[in-house]
Amino acid sequence: MIIDNDFRLDDLTLIKHLKSIESPFLSKIQEVYDEIKDILNTRVQHVFPNYTLHNTGHSFRIMEYMSKLIQDYSKLNELEITLLIYSALLHDIGMAVSEEDISLIKNDNFPFCDIKFSAMKKLMNGNEDLALQEYVRRIHSSLSAKYIIEKLKDKFAIPKLANLDFTRELSLICESHTKDYDWIKNNLRINEIKGDYYFNSQYIACILRMADILDIDGNRTPYNLYKIISPKNNSDEEWKQHFVIENNDKIVLNEKTNQKKLVFHGKANNASVSSP
Repeated sequence: MIIDNDFRLDDLTLIKHLKSIESPFLSKIQEVYDEIKDILNTRVQHVFPNYTLHNTGHSFRIMEYMSKLIQDYSKLNELEITLLIYSALLHDIGMAVSEEDISLIKNDNFPFCDIKFSAMKKLMNGNEDLALQEYVRRIHSSLSAKYIIEKLKDKFAIPKLANLDFTRELSLICESHTKDYDWIKNNLRINEIKGDYYFNSQYIACILRMADILDIDGNRTPYNLYKIISPKNNSDEEWKQHFVIENNDKIVLNEKTNQKKLVFHGKANNASVSSP
């Protein structure tokens, strides 16, 4: 599965499905995408110049993996599919920290996190750039939830029910992608109701987590870009993890059991760059 930034939102399987049923959620999805696409494609890389790509191409590939992971996505309702799409688009938006937040972080005055930048800087042997990246990386899923609540809260209303929205549920689903199972179980519910829509937040969170993990191959880490960036230390190992994986299609249907399984092909010569 090769999807780059030239791939259009309209080409994605889940978007096509919403179009086929003339979903009222589509217009807001387009609005959100138009608002955040440049942030994902430029700001994240500005803050994390040596990291693997967390751009719209990454989000698009996650959406395609989602559609393949689900046994029959046509059985999901419109809100469930919309939540999958939004979670793919927004789960890493917290990596695009603003200059204002960076200033607060560096002055140990960032109210959203108990971690002190000064302490992180000591851990990074005084390297301010690495300290900032590690600081934000550790809390980026929580920052994504913060961004959704603070910057996009007017985008997630239930059609024809303007006083009812799914902002909180979406923010928690996005936050969950770096959390453990107990966090998901304690913070996300199995049976959610919004108007006429029922959905399982834990299920959507699990699909997001799996699809995010599946985006690990050369499509996310272009080799020519790797040579230009020349990442060092942990960043270099992270890039090389992606190079280990040799297959694009990782979701295979077992014809005997009619069950899907995840398949990875590749070989690592160094344990430190072996893929998860």
